[in-house]
Amino acid sequence: VLVYNATHHWLLNSISIEGRGIGLAISPTGDTLYVIRYTTANPGDTTGNYFLRVLDTQNLNQPGNDIALASGSLDNPPQVIVATEDGSGRAYVLDPNVTPEKKVIIWNAGAASKFANDVNAGADPRAIAVSPDGVWLFIAEATDT
Repeated sequence: VLVYNATHHWLLNSISIEGRGIGLAISPTGDTLYVIRYTTANPGDTTGNYFLRVLDTQNLNQPGNDIALASGSLDNPPQVIVATEDGSGRAYVLDPNVTPEKKVIIWNAGAASKFANDVNAGADPRAIAVSPDGVWLFIAEATDT
């Protein structure tokens, strides 16, 4: 992860996430960075492990905490988003590789605990969005129904 000064576009820091960066989101207050990372046991493997890494932006030199997600291929990776205006800092993680039911996991700020029960995401979820106020969660389904 590369960290830039948004005003002057200067590179301030780089953070090793020990794997391939797949997606990221930041809390509304800017104090927590959520990163989806992917690792494989051997180069060339077609299936690997996904993690949600939670980083404190006030101390980016710390490695952060990893939460294991379901293993899968790079074809349909997990996604992380946050509501921007509700102030809760909740992170919404689409985990499309869970079997038998795909799910969205809703975490409280900093992902220390779950906010609510997991949401069933359908047979073939491909994207998620949350309204700025955190009231509505949208899941794009790839399967014709």
